[in-house]
Amino acid sequence: MPLEQKMYPHKDAPFGAFCHAVRTDDWLFVSGLTARSDDVASQDIVQQTDVVMSRLQGVLEAEGGTLADIIRITRRRNRSRTAY
Repeated sequence: MPLEQKMYPHKDAPFGAFCHAVRTDDWLFVSGLTARSDDVASQDIVQQTDVVMSRLQGVLEAEGGTLADIIRITRRRNRSRTAY
């Protein structure tokens, strides 16, 4: 199975040498979406989640998919911040 790294010019650049998504056959793997360069980066988890889900939707739409096509979501939360 060939892997195709996907980059989307309309999205913020990912950290380091990472890409926005990886496609292989009919599978699309997306990771690393954050609210980091948005006005809500310092806001509550609900607002940050809205931004991240909107960004995920944009990636899926660029590949011809929708949020209804998602099979699994794994989330990470930074517990070191005092805001929690």
